[in-house]
Amino acid sequence: MYNICELILAVAILSTYNFPITSNPRQIAHVIKDLTRTRESDAILLGPPGSPLSLVSSVQVAERDLLHELYIWRNYSSASYKPKDQKWNCPVCLTWPLDSTDYSIVLANPTETCVVMLALNVKLHTLVMSFRGTDNKEGAIADLRANLIQWPPEIPESRVHRGFYDSYMSIRPELLTALKLYMAKCTWCDLTVTGHSLGGAQATLAALDAVLTFKSMKNKVLLYTFASPRPGNPAFARAILRHQIPVYRVVKEGDVVPMLPPQGVIYSHVGHTVWIKNDNTTLLCLTSERVLENPSCSSKWRFQVKLDMLRKTHSCFWGLCM
Repeated sequence: MYNICELILAVAILSTYNFPITSNPRQIAHVIKDLTRTRESDAILLGPPGSPLSLVSSVQVAERDLLHELYIWRNYSSASYKPKDQKWNCPVCLTWPLDSTDYSIVLANPTETCVVMLALNVKLHTLVMSFRGTDNKEGAIADLRANLIQWPPEIPESRVHRGFYDSYMSIRPELLTALKLYMAKCTWCDLTVTGHSLGGAQATLAALDAVLTFKSMKNKVLLYTFASPRPGNPAFARAILRHQIPVYRVVKEGDVVPMLPPQGVIYSHVGHTVWIKNDNTTLLCLTSERVLENPSCSSKWRFQVKLDMLRKTHSCFWGLCM
């Protein structure tokens, strides 16, 4: 039997993030149990003592230079929430170095389940592709346990979440056309892809897509996500790493969204974890192709948060809320 309190808590959590609620109470209960249990399946060794990814050496305090970079991409991620027709004069848009942005456009599909800002900052030598999180239920997770589709075609074993795939593909032709034009404006620029929440999952698809579509982007794409859910299966995660895309995903202690969909053997995160703890310490938790989620950090976290703190925990990073 499932505890009625667990069912109520699950519904409250998923509603807070506008995830559609399945009508199957057993499925809801399974979701919350996956979040509350100690993640014994994650408790695998990263390597013997002294190896590059031992439990000791794989966790360190984030260095100032990395934090400085993350602040910039956090600000660009926040800027994607500005109204589509607003000029580049939002408060965060006027902060350094965003105030040096040369061009920006906002693209959205008709239902706004995928909204992305494309910008060019020549001083930073980068193009920026920033995906907005969405409150539209059509863009949320339709099935929290298993809803995968094969993608990209070049990697047969790779699978991604169907909801993220559908929303990204609805804007892909327009986005790649615009990206090609921006690439022509700055042929020496890198491409930095970022996104918050559901936009983080869409950004993950877009980063790999850019490398596969534009051969000139090889070794020039970087990915930074904030509070992203798991976007696909382990094969998809390893494909990103094998295409040499550096990935940093920022997670706050107590945030439920990065724990979804439940990990198991179906879904996986990708990239090094930047873990913001409740005491404001920021840790860098290293990962690899073999160990996609570092068990010394957020993946071992127990689900114990207050409902009234969920949104702030999910949307605010180092003093700035999306």
